[in-house]
Amino acid sequence: MSVRFAAALLVLLFAFAALTGRPLLASISGVASVSTEYTGEVRTDGAEQYRFSIAIEPVIFRLTTMQGKYRLLRLRVSNATSTPLTLSADLDRIELLPRAGAPIAALLNPQRGDTAFWDALDAPTRETLAYPVALKGAPASAPGARLSSPESIYIYVLVPAAQVTDLPESFRYTIASINQTVLIRTRPAAAA
Repeated sequence: MSVRFAAALLVLLFAFAALTGRPLLASISGVASVSTEYTGEVRTDGAEQYRFSIAIEPVIFRLTTMQGKYRLLRLRVSNATSTPLTLSADLDRIELLPRAGAPIAALLNPQRGDTAFWDALDAPTRETLAYPVALKGAPASAPGARLSSPESIYIYVLVPAAQVTDLPESFRYTIASINQTVLIRTRPAAAA
């Protein structure tokens, strides 16, 4: 394979990833591996207030655990309102809904939910995994200006590794301060 051909192929692959918004990853077997995206939202009067998303790369999800106990998920929460979103480590909850079987409770607050696990972590990891108390509201836009971007944070969710071996169907995230349970799921397949 010539250097020119290889360079052209790389440019095409990067262009594909940029245009589709989906990374193209190749595994050792040569099979493409794409992240599974789960999304959910809370709308009021037709306008999006909060958006929730989880991206799972299947191979990493199946093979990686923390201390052999938990699979780690990263939940992105965005707030498009000007009001802070209050979060509660004691009252909020998230469940993983498997393709078959009962819902599985995930851990948002390892400090209280699994003290032995928490105590074994170093201080920077504890700080990263700690459930936040609030998500700031989006900054107000100046009159006539483009709308400001929503504020976003990442929340780390610990799923019991012994109970979850494959990608879930969806998630249920309950936020006590807004009295809402949000279904976070993959997008339905487009009709052919």
